[in-house]
Amino acid sequence: MYQKIIVPIDHGNRNMKTEHKVFTSGFVEGDCRPALGEYLHYNGRYYALAEQRIPYMRDKTVDDRFFILTLFAVAMEAEKQMLNAQDTILQAVLPVGLPPRSITAHCTGSSRIISGAGASRGSPIRASPIRWG
Repeated sequence: MYQKIIVPIDHGNRNMKTEHKVFTSGFVEGDCRPALGEYLHYNGRYYALAEQRIPYMRDKTVDDRFFILTLFAVAMEAEKQMLNAQDTILQAVLPVGLPPRSITAHCTGSSRIISGAGASRGSPIRASPIRWG
């Protein structure tokens, strides 16, 4: 079953912000499933949120770090809206808003984050199932 979810996200350098959650813009990555806490499994790697934030990035599309944080934000909002059924495929709609001066410079980069095309290791989100635990 497909279900649409709309997730506005503020990709801050210090915090990621959604309608229901604010969390530090940082995570740890590993080969093994974390023993404690929530994690994300994507493209064969495990990710867990961390309090240590990613250093300031003017262009958040140069690697896949903000793409991974976007996946966390979508998963958290889906959980908050109780859309975490095993057999449900979510279609995430991510509204984009930019300061007027930044629109031309960042339009292409923002679409790369959303599609996953800017990910250094990966491919679009459809290429690999994402597990939220």
